Amino acid sequence: MNRLFLTIATALYFIGLNAQDISQWRGPNRDGIYNETGLMKSWPDNGPKLIWHFDDLGEGHTSAAVTSEGVFTSGMKDGKGYIYAFDLKGNLKWKKEYGPEWTESHFGVRSTPLVIKDKLYFLSSFGNLFCLSTKDGATIWSVDTFKEYGGRNITWGITENLLYDGSILYCTPGGRNAAMIAVNRITGKLIWKSNGNGEKSA
Repeated sequence: MNRLFLTIATALYFIGLNAQDISQWRGPNRDGIYNETGLMKSWPDNGPKLIWHFDDLGEGHTSAAVTSEGVFTSGMKDGKGYIYAFDLKGNLKWKKEYGPEWTESHFGVRSTPLVIKDKLYFLSSFGNLFCLSTKDGATIWSVDTFKEYGGRNITWGITENLLYDGSILYCTPGGRNAAMIAVNRITGKLIWKSNGNGEKSA
């Protein structure tokens, strides 16, 4: 079993200080390129200075979303999934349980939170799509995409880092009649759905 832990070093600290209010998997363009300035050009022999760490996230295969307001990530403990919010100094602001997570192959959370200003979006390995307040973790809306859109799981659990465009949030529950959906990210209401070729979603 893999243990998920979060370490914020000097380089990431500077990224956090200059971060925008939108953060998603692999950066602004989802290409792994971060257009930051002021980063160290070389590291000391012993590595950058450790500023803070948190060792109690549980299990998972996720990364962190870093904005000007804080650091947001996820983890699984005792079969339940949690979203964690930290300030930029590493203090835990809130922790939110959102339901069951994957306990079969490759235990734990799969996806990285998508943060857009004061809202956080996430899809669990069981197809639960939800929107939380970044201020306190309160649920703004949630949709069980398996029940609502006939989504079906795969051997390793749904793994998806959500995509958005303006007020539209895209999700692929893998239903026979709703392989992909577009919802209003403010309300969670369906805008359109497509059956695609009817295959399950990875």
